[in-house]
Amino acid sequence: MATVQLFGKESFSLSDLFVEERQPILKLPRLETLTRLDRLYAEVYRDNYGITIAFCRDELPIPQELQVAAEVALGHQLLTAVRSLEAQSSNGEL
Repeated sequence: MATVQLFGKESFSLSDLFVEERQPILKLPRLETLTRLDRLYAEVYRDNYGITIAFCRDELPIPQELQVAAEVALGHQLLTAVRSLEAQSSNGEL
């Protein structure tokens, strides 16, 4: 009731904001979600690494779910390493 007294009965949502104001707000949950997904994919990759290697060794097709987990996890590791090298390079550490 206090909010009605202060602001009236009219309500607003993200769609009422200008695009420039909305984008920074929308990026916060997205980054949080992507970080959580990166961790989950890395966990799936680590937990199933032995099985994935066995599929490769026996020349069997790797299940798509394991392949996606490996691609995402390894891609994230690569991106993190590249960013680290870029930061070191720009700081004159390399």
